[in-house]
Amino acid sequence: MKDLTKLNVAALNKARKAKKVNLAQLAELTHITRGTLSKLFNGKSQPRMETVVKVGKALDLQIGLCADEEVLMLTAREVAMLRAGREFEEES
Repeated sequence: MKDLTKLNVAALNKARKAKKVNLAQLAELTHITRGTLSKLFNGKSQPRMETVVKVGKALDLQIGLCADEEVLMLTAREVAMLRAGREFEEES
């Protein structure tokens, strides 16, 4: 599988914190080692798409690629708003 050039780590961390899931729990859910997840969530690795998909599913995120190959992580609510043609503001 193709490696990704950029990953929206902030969105991943925000989603993980919102779900109240720590790395050990996420490792169990995704069958990805805690060390690999730690590198991913600290922006210290170039994950394979398979890894991003597993993490995205575990965190209930939709995943998409932009033209510049930056990975976008959107919640189902944000996707629905975009599909309806409505804008949404990022929560800080």
